[in-house]
This record gives sequence, structure tokens and C-alpha cells, in this order.
Amino acid sequence: DMVYVSDPVPMTGENPWMSWTGTRSEVIAGFGHYDRALVVRDWDAVVSGRPVETPYLHIRVANAYHQGRKLPTNIMELTAGVDSFSAGDRIRGTVEIMVLPQAGNEYVGTDAQFAAAAQQYAGSWELARYEANGNAVTVTDIAGASLVSLAPAVLRGDDGAGEISFTLHNGVSYVPVTFTNLGTNRDWLLQEYVGEKWLSISNSQEIHGNDYWQCRYDAVSGTYELTYNVYRDSSVSSSAQFRLIQKGALN
Repeated sequence: DMVYVSDPVPMTGENPWMSWTGTRSEVIAGFGHYDRALVVRDWDAVVSGRPVETPYLHIRVANAYHQGRKLPTNIMELTAGVDSFSAGDRIRGTVEIMVLPQAGNEYVGTDAQFAAAAQQYAGSWELARYEANGNAVTVTDIAGASLVSLAPAVLRGDDGAGEISFTLHNGVSYVPVTFTNLGTNRDWLLQEYVGEKWLSISNSQEIHGNDYWQCRYDAVSGTYELTYNVYRDSSVSSSAQFRLIQKGALN
């Protein structure tokens, strides 16, 4: 059975978010409790030939079962405020789901930034706001590529480009950046401009050597895409310059 527990709530503004705090479940008590949140990173919808500018959040509760016992489950439902669709309609978007600790000591990861935020905000809606606003990244000053998306950040390299440069604004902890339309997967370096020098991010990330990136081959176009995680701390600097460059192009 599904029971709606709210009216549709418009998700307006840039990177709108919502959080659920203080939830408890007897079934999962032995595994710790957690808060949940979501943020709408981008949204594009056309229904009945008309653009739908605003997504809506409609909260309902389902009585599910786990090992023969009832388990109330919150279901987060994004809807365009309509109850039917026609041929040619579309709803596209990026929704980031977050599972957050309810107490600072419940985070057992290794990221110092998030650990500090959890100590300060865990159990409150403020932790969701920290993540939603902190990771609302933008990319400017792009050379050698064009911007495909921001969530995640994807840059399509120009045909034959041997260097791609850009400035990344905002971001907390590790932020994924993907480069597509690359002619080869070999001999690339991602560097950050620090203290008037270009420094490779491999210096702090690789473990066994040249293992700090992920590669995907596009068989249709015959090109490659590379994904890196760049570490950002907006409390130190609100932006950072990066470049992806072929080793042979280094001076």
C-alpha cells in the first residue's frame, strides 16, 4: 500500500535539495541509523509539448516487508506535476542521493573534510546543505574542449587536442571530471596549477603507478574517455586551474 504524506513540493532554484533526518528502523538497528537527502543537479522535461521548468517532490510511504516484518519505507518521487504522458514527452535530469550519518562518530571513512563536516552538522539538515551547495561545481576558462555537463563534470576534447585546460569552481573532497573524445588513452597527465607550478595529481593519488584514472573506450567513435578524481577544498580556495596534457607536449 502507498500513502502520500505530503502535497507535491516544488523544487525551485539552483541545486534544490531536501533531507530526511532522525529516522529510525528496528529492523536495521544493529547496523546503525542514517539520514537521507537528495539534490536535483539538473532538470529538463517536456510534457504534452510544453517545457516543465520545475520538478516536484511527492513523498509517500510504502509498507514493505523484511524477513516477514513490516518495514515502513519513505519513497522519494520526483514528478512533473502531471498524471499522464504522450509520445515524444521526456523527463531527464540528474538527482544525487545522499546517505548521511546521524552522529559525527558514525562516519568511518578517511576524508578529513567530510569528517569535520559530520562532527559539526551530523543529524541536522545542515549536512545535506553542506554537500548540496559545496558540490555545486561550475567550469570556466575552457580551452581545447567544450563543456558537456556539470553533474558530473564532463568535457569533450576538440578533435586532435593534445591539451585541455579549465578552471573548476567550488567542490568539496573528491570531484570527478571526465574527458571524452580523446584519440588515445596513453601518456596523459592531469595537472593542477599550484604555487605558480603545474603539479600532477598522480603525486598524491597513485598507489602502484599510473593507476589514478579510469578509462572507457567508445567503440562507435573509436575514441577514449578518461575520468579523474580531483581533490577540492573550497575553504582554502574557491577555484582551481587544471590541465590535461600529453606528456610529449610538456616543456
